[in-house]
Amino acid sequence: MADELEEGGEEGARSPLPSSRDDDFRPFVRRLPEWQFWLSSTRATLISFVMTFFMIFDVPVYWPILVMYFITLFVLTMRRQIQHMIKYRYVPFDWGRKARYGSADR
Repeated sequence: MADELEEGGEEGARSPLPSSRDDDFRPFVRRLPEWQFWLSSTRATLISFVMTFFMIFDVPVYWPILVMYFITLFVLTMRRQIQHMIKYRYVPFDWGRKARYGSADR
């Protein structure tokens, strides 16, 4: 058995190590590097802070428009995650009767 393990397992058994180009390990690659994220966030915060000092940017907004704007942005940014949750039937809420484990009345 020890020789079998040294040789890489049983004959015909699939090795756990990558053996072909398609089977290679691919590391996680970020779509947006952290530096660009922090730079953009800082820039947006500073610009919005400076804009608060000028009356021209003081625009009255009806609150239902802001609510709809928030919902639209949320749906657009979370669309892929929501589709993934639906595909794999993940429900983040606890509906219905809870299962009781370890109860005495088995």
